[in-house]
Amino acid sequence: MGKPDVFLPSRWIRQCAAWLRDHPTDSAAIVAALTLSLLVIVGPFFATDRPPLVDLPTHAAQISIFRHYFDPAFHFREQFTLHPLQVPYLSMFAVGSIAALVFPITGAAKISVLSMLCLLPVGLAVFFLGMKKSPYWGLLGLGLIWTEVLSWGFASYLGALGLSAMAIGIALMVLDSPSRKKQIALALVLLVIFFTHIYRLPFTLLCIGLTAGVLYPACGRLRPVLLPMLPALLALSCWLGVRTVDTALSLGELRLEIGRLPTLGRHVFGSYLHAAGARETQLGGWLLTAAAGLGLLATALFFVQGRHRTETRRKRYWGAGVTALPALIAVAYLFTFLVLPLNIGQWYFVYPREAVSVVFFALGMMPDLPRAWSWRVPMFAVVAATTLPMSSFVFDRWSEFQSESEQLDQAISRMRPAPKLSYLIFEPQGDTSQAHPPVLHFPAWVQAELGGAQSFSVLQFGHSPIRYRKDSTWTPPLAPARWEWTPQQFDIGEHGTWFDTFLVRMHSNVDPSSLFHADPSIRLSGHFGRWWLFSRDRTNN
Repeated sequence: MGKPDVFLPSRWIRQCAAWLRDHPTDSAAIVAALTLSLLVIVGPFFATDRPPLVDLPTHAAQISIFRHYFDPAFHFREQFTLHPLQVPYLSMFAVGSIAALVFPITGAAKISVLSMLCLLPVGLAVFFLGMKKSPYWGLLGLGLIWTEVLSWGFASYLGALGLSAMAIGIALMVLDSPSRKKQIALALVLLVIFFTHIYRLPFTLLCIGLTAGVLYPACGRLRPVLLPMLPALLALSCWLGVRTVDTALSLGELRLEIGRLPTLGRHVFGSYLHAAGARETQLGGWLLTAAAGLGLLATALFFVQGRHRTETRRKRYWGAGVTALPALIAVAYLFTFLVLPLNIGQWYFVYPREAVSVVFFALGMMPDLPRAWSWRVPMFAVVAATTLPMSSFVFDRWSEFQSESEQLDQAISRMRPAPKLSYLIFEPQGDTSQAHPPVLHFPAWVQAELGGAQSFSVLQFGHSPIRYRKDSTWTPPLAPARWEWTPQQFDIGEHGTWFDTFLVRMHSNVDPSSLFHADPSIRLSGHFGRWWLFSRDRTNN
């Protein structure tokens, strides 16, 4: 009896090594592509300990809750319950929690974000591969890493976008040449989308249905992609049965807002203000212009080199289908950009996110790369010349934020373990040129690093797999609506009696001590830049 045909890792490694040895030019190209990707994606994360992404501190806190749930010193199990099926946003937190076994929570949070960002170029590469085009075009996805969506901290959205492109690419492979391995791969990617950003899953399933319809004249197949969709559909059905009321979002009245069209570019590259904003717009313009120029050049070469001449009807229909497909998907996402509201319940910045989706899938309209490396090398050089400056620009902007991180370090060093922290952010913008408030949730890093409780958390909205326990001595009082935006609501008698630590960010030279005069047990513990730390002499447990 022969050995079973299994795809062992050692065998796979040997096959890859043999292929690389036999294809030295492609090997060099792969190394160059990986190097460029690492420089563009990873580089800025070395600029500061805590990147200025608005929601990242809250993500770090949730990663810490998963990591230290059974650690009594953090008091998380006394405070929270876990609901991974009711709200299955798990992928990013799972990566971060595993990384936190080895790295500090600041490093683990960075790794969780990086894992999502890498999916953009990888997913786009698989999409191109499924269309029988060069996967090196996936490098264009590097141009959409540093967007307004990321500045808000919506990394899981970007990761799910890359996974969506990956799923469509694998679906194309299944339609072209069905196999069990490809179907299993498609089913697994769809399930990962479910656990990464559940609201991206219906969009992806619809896109796969569109893919099957558009490519039907070429392939004559629909059934091979239906079976891999069943596990994701089953998971979605189970979620609909167990989800709670606060995750059942209402879209409200939908209207076609044509007036949003001129703002599409601003919602792709709109993370900075003033001179930095002008520079970002310039760099973003270079990226989009370069992509358009490369597309025109590749199209011209496609016809000049005669690659448009195909011998079979199937190839002609395939070529037409994979040309139309990314355009149709981009148009569909453009429709969502024009129709969806800005807010859905507690979800903010809804329709602007789709601007990145429009551009991302529009990149798929690129024709195949010319096969000659004499053309490919200068085209890759253009991609590098336009993506690296944007990464360098972000590195410089993030470097400016390091002082904020150092000031928070000083405050954390003065705090007791597992503090019951009330934080008030009167000045959320920070000393940066960012268009969005990078320190709005910054004190959530305290919970991530020291444990304990905090006065405001996005967990109270119910859109996380982590929920507050009811009637626990470690569950803080529920913060009033828009607490994070309106700290002026704070009254020490009404909102402060439960807490033992208070962190306040004020405008320069404004002493917030008057906020606590009514409670003589609260005293100033330290002043670090614009951060003021107060502590209660006796705990109020």
